[in-house]
Amino acid sequence: MPAPEAAARRDRARRRRTTALDILGTLGLLDRWRPLGRPVVVGSVALDLVVEPDIDLEIYSPMPSAARGFAALAPCAELPGVRRLRFTNALDLPDQGLYWTTRRTPATPGRSTCGGWPTTTRAPGPPTWPDRCARR
Repeated sequence: MPAPEAAARRDRARRRRTTALDILGTLGLLDRWRPLGRPVVVGSVALDLVVEPDIDLEIYSPMPSAARGFAALAPCAELPGVRRLRFTNALDLPDQGLYWTTRRTPATPGRSTCGGWPTTTRAPGPPTWPDRCARR
């Protein structure tokens, strides 16, 4: 890949990462998850490789709780631009966690998806991401 094209892709990824971090702040997701465990930004945002508008969080919790997760995220439903909150219970599946997706439509064209995954089974941070991708 020519150097100018590679530089343009890096710049685009940095801009998208900045946008993703702004969205996390606007939705207050790290603060909402913090009482339930330790939220960690993982995936493309953590690695500064953002291509799609997708933000992944893992929340390391001693005991993931669907009820506490719903209580933490319910206020997001009333925030401007939030279109959908979705829940999946995967405690009995290989990923062994609970999963919420927050879909948001920003003022500009396009949309973003923020996924939160309360779990006790994985070590924190971006190094676990390749393992998750390999399993899918």
